[in-house]
Amino acid sequence: MNDFTPSTQLEDNIRAAIAVPQALPEFVNQLYTDLMHQASLKSRKGLRPFYLRPAWIAFFAVLTLLVVSTLIIGPERVYAAVRQLFGYIPGVGIVEQGSGIRVLAEPVSVEKDGIKVTVEQVVADATHTFVAYRVDGIPPVKSGFPICTDPPALQLPDGSKLSFLGGGAGGMDSTGGTSMTFATDYTFPPLPAGAGKVIFLSPCQMPAIPLALVPAPSNFVTPAVEVDATSISSGPQFPTTSTPLPDETSNSIRYAPSFPATPTPVPHGSGLYLDQVIELEHSYLLVGNFTDAGDLPGVLAVDNGNLPVQITGPGGQPVNYTVRTDIHPAVMWGAVWYWAYEIPRPVHGPLTWTLASIPIHQETSLQIPLDVGQNPQPGQKWVLNKSVTIGGVDFLLDDIVQEQHGYTIHLHSGVNAPEQASLGFSVSGVSADQSNGSLTQLAHEIDYSETILFNTAPPTGALTFLLAQYQIVNLPGPWTLTWSPPAP
Repeated sequence: MNDFTPSTQLEDNIRAAIAVPQALPEFVNQLYTDLMHQASLKSRKGLRPFYLRPAWIAFFAVLTLLVVSTLIIGPERVYAAVRQLFGYIPGVGIVEQGSGIRVLAEPVSVEKDGIKVTVEQVVADATHTFVAYRVDGIPPVKSGFPICTDPPALQLPDGSKLSFLGGGAGGMDSTGGTSMTFATDYTFPPLPAGAGKVIFLSPCQMPAIPLALVPAPSNFVTPAVEVDATSISSGPQFPTTSTPLPDETSNSIRYAPSFPATPTPVPHGSGLYLDQVIELEHSYLLVGNFTDAGDLPGVLAVDNGNLPVQITGPGGQPVNYTVRTDIHPAVMWGAVWYWAYEIPRPVHGPLTWTLASIPIHQETSLQIPLDVGQNPQPGQKWVLNKSVTIGGVDFLLDDIVQEQHGYTIHLHSGVNAPEQASLGFSVSGVSADQSNGSLTQLAHEIDYSETILFNTAPPTGALTFLLAQYQIVNLPGPWTLTWSPPAP
């Protein structure tokens, strides 16, 4: 049936369409081309009539209004005006200027007990609010002053609060060995339109800081235009299943079923993807990611470092680029490695990104069947004396000991154990309430012990203990991404 049933969602979409303050760059580019083309035509071809559903009427009404307005004031002026709605601020990132940008009038500070918090920069556009601040005079940890990990917040004039969306990474510097300084930035949701005042709720029980926002000065934003981001991505394929070794199973951490695996479509599986290309006057900003789509033999190990890619041009010639850490989404996913590079113009394509390898988390678990009986006593020991290989490392399982509320396994290995490896001990099918381990480095071996404890009586009878090793390994590629700049 073609009956139309109105919905709240549809009404919201229509209202949003009517109230949209700006158009996407792709739409503006296409509109500009179409208008210039139509202006050159002397006649029109007949079109077959078609009928609109009510859902489309408002959309085409808005589109018609935009086209008519464009014809009145001239397509060149509309195109030039929309180009100015999109911009780039070094240190802040991409901003939208459609509803005006507000900035902090001047840095503001508060001080308490020798600790000084300074809000250095605020940039608010229609999509987010950027806040950069620093804390000076932090006493050294050795003095007994507690380490503060509380995040800041923004309070609006009506008393409501905005919690941060992302950010928080920063550096700690020591000042003469007597105090420390910490600087960071956070991204918050957008402020209400026209809001000129907001309160910065400082972390760690420091006084609140009232902030006054003013319109951004002229030339504060570098004009930018989003251009075609079409690219080709490729990478190696890995088996979806592996044949386990005797008594050994390989696992990798996966997303919860209710959580989407990737933030954006990944048609080629795990690999490099280009999200956005931004044209500045003298350069291009290329923004993308490496996404773990769940088809790797482990989970992508993301850190705060830069993605170690090589960018080459025609003939394999290296291309100079600058890493732009200020361009990233407000909310970042755990199994996605984000990147942004600025490449000077002119650019002769195609350009190729090559990633030789990626770090992944791998878990390898060993099954240890053991019948502990129905009434094991604290201190009871089961000698194993078994040589095993877990994750490519040779171990000797010494014994398992009954504790008051759980079990402890003792084992040792040679000194060739990888530094980034860690061990986990568990009982298959039973969740422990506590666990802890220890490591002792000796001259010719490393002694390990792992203990699991239960709040209730520990499991007994025929058990299957699991000993898992977690480590970060380099998975060889390569993964590539190819992009060509738009024709001049």
